[in-house]
Parts: sequence; C-alpha cells; structure tokens
Amino acid sequence: GAEPHELVIARVHEAVLHVLRTAVAPALIVTHGGSLRVLLSVLSGESIPPVPNTAVYEVHLQGETFGSMRLLE
Repeated sequence: GAEPHELVIARVHEAVLHVLRTAVAPALIVTHGGSLRVLLSVLSGESIPPVPNTAVYEVHLQGETFGSMRLLE
C-alpha cells in the first residue's frame, strides 16, 4: 500500500533538514514530484497543485524556516 501522508512528511522533512545542516549553500535536492508537493505544502502552508515531471522549484529558507518559493519555467 501507499506510505501514510504523515510518514512522507516526516521522512522528506528530515532529509531536507539533513541537507540544510550538512551542505554548502546553495544545495540541489532532487525528489519525486509527490514528495516535493508534500514538502512544499508543509513548508509554505499553501496548497500546491500536482508537480509536473521535471519541474524545478527554487526554494529559499531562512535557517530552517520557509522563506519563499517559485516554479522555474
């Protein structure tokens, strides 16, 4: 069956925090569209439409807090 929504959020959020804590900025994170959609929704508090294949979002964080995002076209 499908992974529960709460587990997806926790897993993806922890992965992003790991990157924030260990990578030199800027960092590139590549993930499945569904995981990206969940993460962006949680970070921004906004409803995110389905993420198309090969979509690229630019996300700015302030520390570990969401700043802004935009879909690059």
